[in-house]
Amino acid sequence: MITSPESVESREDLAAFVQALRRSHAEEGGAWENADLPSFLDALSAWIGDADGWYRSTGI
Repeated sequence: MITSPESVESREDLAAFVQALRRSHAEEGGAWENADLPSFLDALSAWIGDADGWYRSTGI
């Protein structure tokens, strides 16, 4: 099971990770920092926009 973005290495892994996110939200969505879909998508968009910087700063 894919449980972290670092373990995504293929399109299939990404699909599995998104499904894991869906299950996690269904079980404990209230505990998420971005508990509703619009705020989650805003945060995801911001992370994608800065992904190059994140990878550079982590050395990946």
